[in-house]
Amino acid sequence: MFEFRKLGRPTFRKVAGTTAVVWWLLSAVASPTAARAESNDEAQRAILFRQSLKHPQDVSLALAYADSCLKLQDYEGAIGALERVLFFAPNDGHLKAELGLLYAHLQSYELAKQYFDAAQADPALDEITRGKIAALEPTMRTAVTGNYAFAFIQAGVRYQTNAAFNPDNNILRLSNQDYTLLHPKDRGPDTNGFQTVQLGFDRDLGNQRGDTLEFRLTGYATEQSRFTDLNVSLYDVSIGPRFKLAPEWRPDWTIKPYVVGGQAFLAGSHYLTSGGAGVIADLPMRAGYLLEPGVEVRRLQFANVSVFSSLNTGYAATTSLTGSAELSPKFAATARFAWTRDAADAAYQTSSSIAEEFALVDRFSSLIPGHAETWSASPYLKLLQTSFDAPNPFVDTAVTRRDSEIQVGLVLDTPISRTFTIVSNVQFAKISSNISSYRLSNFSVLTGPAVRF
Repeated sequence: MFEFRKLGRPTFRKVAGTTAVVWWLLSAVASPTAARAESNDEAQRAILFRQSLKHPQDVSLALAYADSCLKLQDYEGAIGALERVLFFAPNDGHLKAELGLLYAHLQSYELAKQYFDAAQADPALDEITRGKIAALEPTMRTAVTGNYAFAFIQAGVRYQTNAAFNPDNNILRLSNQDYTLLHPKDRGPDTNGFQTVQLGFDRDLGNQRGDTLEFRLTGYATEQSRFTDLNVSLYDVSIGPRFKLAPEWRPDWTIKPYVVGGQAFLAGSHYLTSGGAGVIADLPMRAGYLLEPGVEVRRLQFANVSVFSSLNTGYAATTSLTGSAELSPKFAATARFAWTRDAADAAYQTSSSIAEEFALVDRFSSLIPGHAETWSASPYLKLLQTSFDAPNPFVDTAVTRRDSEIQVGLVLDTPISRTFTIVSNVQFAKISSNISSYRLSNFSVLTGPAVRF
């Protein structure tokens, strides 16, 4: 059970102060530790270098030396080691793939493409490495040709045990009184069809820095079998340039300011219009590790399609930090932390929330005999704590709402070909609240075919 705490200004100051102290202590402890670790890495690299000179044909030794170079951010040293041993093993597809990945990290995409093409011609190249190469193809295509378009389109079905999001205990609190829900037709499971679309287009701005203009569109729609008043459709559009942040120092660091807007419809009626702006940065730390800090502010304008829904009108500001890591050719991990302030026109609809998301990606060979595609299973965990500023007079005049939500699930991506796949998601969600009306749980399963191109 989560502990409910008010996320007001005093708490924020305490959290910020505590975080600063902890960060200072960690830095004080970590600095000498990091120095010792770097010294050990230097010593290990020197040993491997001497060994590789004695055994220039040893591929595994060259790979170990290249890995030691990467720990010290020495990409040129790693490339040199692999290119030397490639002279003795010219048909080794894995070596060529590793060289391609290194050149791609340095944004030498034409050289990377040459090595990738040669690597994929090797029938012995494993499917996980082929999948990593395929994931880089959009970026390389943009860099080489200047423009790039992509799409993800899925249609499928979803089943939910609590489709109307009713409280688990059938208790609805209104005006300081508890009422029991007595309408079974408004409760229970439901199925719905859904469609989702993600489109993107990157255009080269034609300057020497390699800056681009990025357009993104996301659309989603559902059609319920029973609860048709919960049919949802929405779209979101953003556009903005992506600039090199420090082309001389870190050519792989970029920053993207953008404008964003969208609309949502409920049961066929207009429900929400939003618009705003944000900025996000891509900051690769080392090979396979990426940080993405971001800030976004939106104006939210709700229509009166449901009782008092327009009282949610206001602004939403979100700060976030996303991190991703390629732990190995088989495993990857992501984590996201976000703080959102929803400042509604009505004080009792104004809230602060903290979100934490964690996911692990496990790649494995297709279970279909004769298929060369790489499948993946991604278990995930999402935590959300929300604290409102004031009691809602229509619900309970004495209690300020505090919610904690947990979602656990598994996404299974099973490609049949390079463009066709089947994506499934199994999820359990539970909301705990200090007000009975908002305590609920829901189990859902969705699946459907999708195309990527």
